[in-house]
Amino acid sequence: MEAIKEEYWKKNYEQVSLLDQFSEETDLVQSEMQVLLKKQHEVQVQTRQLETQLEAERRQRQQLENECQKLEKTVKHLQKYKENTEKKLKEASLESEQITTSLEAAQRWFKSKFDNLQLEAVKNHQPKNPEESSSKKKVKKASTFISNFHFKIDGRSI
Repeated sequence: MEAIKEEYWKKNYEQVSLLDQFSEETDLVQSEMQVLLKKQHEVQVQTRQLETQLEAERRQRQQLENECQKLEKTVKHLQKYKENTEKKLKEASLESEQITTSLEAAQRWFKSKFDNLQLEAVKNHQPKNPEESSSKKKVKKASTFISNFHFKIDGRSI
């Protein structure tokens, strides 16, 4: 009976040792589980923060793309406006040149007529009748008018 009793205590001691070891390992596993749960929670929080940041960056990117498109449209509009303005300036320049040419021709014509009238007036220096005297006055007035007749184009007198 002593042998059975000793065998019983030995097996009992082994079982208690196994239970203690199991309890220690269970505590260790629970501790590791708590650490893992804490890390999982931290990762979830960090993931939410990154998702929020990513969404904000997406919105900002979309806003920048929209603004870029608006600026591209503005640039195209301004280029067309510039082209139209340059075209109108060329047309105005050509028109100005044509006007200048016409005015110069008119001035030459007036000068030629004036010179002819002066020549005629000198030839007819002596009035034969009162009508011619009146004609001389007209020539003198025309002469004064033409002498004072100046065109200014682009700041220059012609």
